[in-house]
Amino acid sequence: MKKIALVCFLALTVFTVQAQFRIIPKVGVTASTVGRSQAYKDASKQSNTDNPFSIGFSAGAGFELSMGDIFSIQPEILYTQKGYKLKDQDGSLQFKLNYVEIPVLLKFSFGEEDELRFFGYAGPYVGYALNGSYNFQIASASRKGKLKFAEEPANYTGTDAYVSKDDANRLDIGAYVGAGVGYPLGSGELTLEGRYGYGFTNFEKDATGRMSADDLKSQNRTIGVFLGYAIPLGGN
Repeated sequence: MKKIALVCFLALTVFTVQAQFRIIPKVGVTASTVGRSQAYKDASKQSNTDNPFSIGFSAGAGFELSMGDIFSIQPEILYTQKGYKLKDQDGSLQFKLNYVEIPVLLKFSFGEEDELRFFGYAGPYVGYALNGSYNFQIASASRKGKLKFAEEPANYTGTDAYVSKDDANRLDIGAYVGAGVGYPLGSGELTLEGRYGYGFTNFEKDATGRMSADDLKSQNRTIGVFLGYAIPLGGN
């Protein structure tokens, strides 16, 4: 037992000495939509509906832990807006949801530290919807308000839309893949990156009442572009 503890202590010591830590504050723009199954489109009469991207905002920070010059692990915490638009000849309907996300990315970097560096990454994420907004427009009327994850109060007459736990899934599980470049600036590194997010979980639980859960596909699809600045915190 003492030998095992000693080996673990030595391994942790080597890891701490060799590891490099960087915090990466970042801001970005997202373009998102919802991937739907053909069964969903047919049942909800959306087969001929244009489904353009919804533009949103994202901000947060990554914490990069590197071992050597190539590999690193980068967990992040982000505020990210996702949503979608439904648009046809009669009008449009836009939803926008505000998520807190925690991606955990495996990162590969190439290039010299004092020159332009390229990197790519991939990994899972978990998100949780806090709230949102909607905007409904047709030729004769328009309406907009907040989206709230709660039961609608009795006799409510306002413009906010209430979403119950039986109608929507606030949890969003998926994966990100991305790539970018880093350029040394001051004591840190200026980064520019792009990523694609593929959601695995369905947002809507029962949109028509005529489909099974297997056919109800309403998963987030997100493209993001981020500008960040990597600040070294320690290591060699």
